[in-house]
Amino acid sequence: MKAWMIAWKDTLVRFRDVNGLLFMLAAPLLITAIIGSAFGNFFGGRSELPIRDIPFLIVDGDNSEASQQLIELFTADATLSELLATTVMADLAAAQRLVMTGQARAVLYIPAGFGLQVQGDAAAAGATLELYLDAAANITPNIIRGIVGRVAAGYSTALISVDVGVAQVLDDAAAYGPALAGLQPVVQEQVDQITSQRGRQQISLRQVVEGQEQADNSFNPASFFGPSMAIFFLLYTVMEGTRSILTEEQEGTLPRLLTTPTRPQTILLGKMGGVFLSGVLQFTVLLVASRLLFNMDWGDSPLGILLLVLVFVAAATSLGMFIAAFARNNVQANIIGSAIILISGVLGGNFTTTLNFPDWLLTFSKLTLNYWGLEGFSDLTWRGLGLAAILPKLGALSLFALIAFTLATWRFQKRLNR
Repeated sequence: MKAWMIAWKDTLVRFRDVNGLLFMLAAPLLITAIIGSAFGNFFGGRSELPIRDIPFLIVDGDNSEASQQLIELFTADATLSELLATTVMADLAAAQRLVMTGQARAVLYIPAGFGLQVQGDAAAAGATLELYLDAAANITPNIIRGIVGRVAAGYSTALISVDVGVAQVLDDAAAYGPALAGLQPVVQEQVDQITSQRGRQQISLRQVVEGQEQADNSFNPASFFGPSMAIFFLLYTVMEGTRSILTEEQEGTLPRLLTTPTRPQTILLGKMGGVFLSGVLQFTVLLVASRLLFNMDWGDSPLGILLLVLVFVAAATSLGMFIAAFARNNVQANIIGSAIILISGVLGGNFTTTLNFPDWLLTFSKLTLNYWGLEGFSDLTWRGLGLAAILPKLGALSLFALIAFTLATWRFQKRLNR
């Protein structure tokens, strides 16, 4: 009960501070709005990107009617023509060099035999397109990734429609007779049935970044910047909250509190509880505000969001307590904490996605709370996954919280009992 009273008192003090509220709530929302607005109609919940003429290369290694039809889908559409500056090349190696040197953002390679696969018996195994992406860029390759995936899916549906239509006509032409005009509903029914079957898409897409095959992760700026800024500013709030223990220690408030019948463990638990509660409330307000102001989609798993918020705030609180426990004074804790927040923000992907990080840098990214938190929120938001997908992230954050909490508690108890 005493721990709860201490936690609630610290939370009320923190949320009555106008300057603190501006930093905790207004700043992340404002930065999210500014960055998001750079990507188009952010406040309407869409991402109409004001990006034009993205250098995009297509290498036709098949030179078939099917490959030409696919190329026309990219060049004939007016909207795609404005977004993509498409160039058709014959040499795949030359096109890849242009991507590696930054002169193009992606190469779509149509391999030899593509036409035979989509038109003949080999179609059952599926035709494969290869997409080579620029590893140095973050936004435009992901835009191309999404466009190519949609075009390939649409082309697959068209091919299936033709296959089903022809088969239906050949099998049932005699029976239909004059009623042959009513064939369309029957064909559409079969098309819908086939296209809904998992794994039946005729055209698959293999994505490669600097020789390494990548997963199909589309990019939604609106669903990235919200959690990113919320995590980044939450760490500042947590660090400031945990440093308040050192401030009270230096000003004599904490020693006077220790003279009361309240046990040191209860005082410490109350202080940590206040930081945790403030962090949860801050993240909740940012979540709701971003939904109302920016129409941001936080996914279809409320339980996943709730667990991820609680576990991440617990891990961040434990990290703040760990720094405060081992710092000599408030100044040193401020310096160390600020450095860790900035480095973690860069490595963890708060300012740019980690999709194109090299392996050696990704190893360091996984040492930060930011990485696991952002990966978890990305799974739930723009990747559209559920609770099962974030269980490894929850496990990593929980392990970090347990270790940091244990060490911080041990160190603070020694410090308070002196």
